[in-house]
Amino acid sequence: MELQSGTRYQGLSTALETARRRGADLLILGKVPYFYAGHTLDDTAITVQVDIYAAGSGILLWTMMQSGRLEERPPDDYFYFKHEFRMSEAPFNKIIREIAKDMTIPLKAWLPSPDTQYKYVDNPAQVKPSLTQLVEAPATTATDPGPGVTLPPESNENTVVRPDVPGVNLDVHFDFDKATIQESSYPLLDALSEALNSPELKGKSIIIGGHTDTKGNEAYNLSLSKKRADAVKAYLVNKGGVDPATIETVGYGKSRPLNQGLTTKEQQKNRRVEIRLAG
Repeated sequence: MELQSGTRYQGLSTALETARRRGADLLILGKVPYFYAGHTLDDTAITVQVDIYAAGSGILLWTMMQSGRLEERPPDDYFYFKHEFRMSEAPFNKIIREIAKDMTIPLKAWLPSPDTQYKYVDNPAQVKPSLTQLVEAPATTATDPGPGVTLPPESNENTVVRPDVPGVNLDVHFDFDKATIQESSYPLLDALSEALNSPELKGKSIIIGGHTDTKGNEAYNLSLSKKRADAVKAYLVNKGGVDPATIETVGYGKSRPLNQGLTTKEQQKNRRVEIRLAG
């Protein structure tokens, strides 16, 4: 096992410097302290370690380590298949996948959920409060609350699942089948620019997520949603004076709808632009 050609080793000090420069609060480093590939001659074993540091102070906050071993059991007959869209079935790949599944349980409970759904906003006056004030909502928990305790209702498009990560869904309109922002949405994006340049949010990193309705195929919608997120970033940078280094864009396509999209109004809500604070 070796680094990809042209890749420079990233030590702790370099990684911390990068995290601070990007405005991150936390640095997560993964390493493999032990690896042995036995192939068809011996057992295969691997150890995976995850370290989480406070980016500002460099203090180690949490370490988690998992190890796995798979006994070598060669079959009587050997067949070779090539799977274009399937993960490798090599022993150490199987171990890593099982370790990853196990590690996601505490990580998902500790880190913000990527599936959080935020309030839908079409009024410029509501943009800044949505990003600076946390919505009162109970945080979910993986433990049994006990008898006599009523669990909160399932989330909807106006419910925050985890109230510790501010964000907002913006009613941004684009030309049909394009990433061209319509002028009617300029006041909403101007309000977003003003909010990001305010003392409360200045220098904070954000993630712009583009969403589409359910029309069209998945690959096309992923591409279109990413282009629309990039268009919003360009507007914020060129017209709003927001630092481009603080903005990351991603396209979700039609994978995270707010509703079933049965009406024109519902479809427009699904064609939203999500703004999430990232640091």
